[in-house]
Amino acid sequence: MGGVVAKIDIGNIHIVYIEIPLSSIFSYIYTDKIHLNSFELVCDICYAAKKYMLPALVEDCTKYLWRDLYPRNACRAYEFAKLFEEQVLMEKGLQV
Repeated sequence: MGGVVAKIDIGNIHIVYIEIPLSSIFSYIYTDKIHLNSFELVCDICYAAKKYMLPALVEDCTKYLWRDLYPRNACRAYEFAKLFEEQVLMEKGLQV
């Protein structure tokens, strides 16, 4: 992911730091609203939403990615969809 800053492996504990605007996540948690405006940012937010078990936010992010799917980002969308097992997005990425 573009937003992964570092991965630290301590024995069996894996700590992954991600770089996203936490204010976006907190705002969503408390208000149920989020402003999604960039393909790369949405990928990072979706990664965090999956990690912190926010399924409604994952769905919002996935819908945004479907709408913002163009030839210029189809490979990135496919890579993202494969990593997070988003079958519909993978198929749409292949169609573009």
